[in-house]
Amino acid sequence: MKPVWRNTLVVKIFIYSFVAVHLPLLSLFAYGSFVGELELVPVLGVATLATLAASVFCLLVVLYYVRPIDGLAEAVERYRLTGTYLAPEAVGPARIRRLTQSIGEMVQAKEGTINALETEAKSDPLTGVGNRRWFDQAAPLVVERAARSGQKAWVVVFDIDHFKTINDTNGHAIGDDVLREVARIARDLLRPNDVIARIGGEEFCFALVHEEAQPAVAAAERIRSAIVDWRHPDLPELRVTASFGVAGGDPARVSLAQIMLSADTALYTAKRDGRNQTVLNALTSAPSGEI
Repeated sequence: MKPVWRNTLVVKIFIYSFVAVHLPLLSLFAYGSFVGELELVPVLGVATLATLAASVFCLLVVLYYVRPIDGLAEAVERYRLTGTYLAPEAVGPARIRRLTQSIGEMVQAKEGTINALETEAKSDPLTGVGNRRWFDQAAPLVVERAARSGQKAWVVVFDIDHFKTINDTNGHAIGDDVLREVARIARDLLRPNDVIARIGGEEFCFALVHEEAQPAVAAAERIRSAIVDWRHPDLPELRVTASFGVAGGDPARVSLAQIMLSADTALYTAKRDGRNQTVLNALTSAPSGEI
């Protein structure tokens, strides 16, 4: 750390203050040199005017240095309390302008890091869709949206068929490609406000709002069909399928946990009955049926 006397800002403020304090004395010397003699009344008048001028000068200097610092302090305090940084205008001496710019850059870097960490905490790193933790937070919001709109909340759970065999036979790199592609297909075929997550090894889940079962089942069927049609570019003979369980209900009558359990039951039924199909659970859904 530099000594105080070598700090440019301190030196400048000292010089300005020194000039302001000694301006009345310098004015008296100048007046005496000009008139040749000093009389009490004119001297007091000159001293008073010089003191006022020095005070105004000192005030302007203080404002020039302090106001930008005050604005910066207010912006930092607001950011601490609200999490919102409103960058003050970079004014004042060069050092304070650099400080304002540096703090703004630090805040941006911090926000970028926080956003990246939040995304990492809520996303599945392999597929890019949400993870189980995120789904547990997002799915209740879907249920709330269904309740507000007077519609039903639907959950679709699906699982890649024979995924362990795909991994064991073709290697984990191919298995990872399959997971990524299945996630991409589902994400692309769902609406922007539908929420999807990878909740297990090869198990995915999405939640959506619809009045009846048919649109939810249709969404599952579109994804299932697209998975069947997909071919790995390096292994075109690989055939990937998935099984789907669908359940839903009126949020006023059934809980999200009940819907999830019913969707899991439907998925187990789809697996048991031959895989590569979509099953609608009748426990919390009306009308019921199987596709």
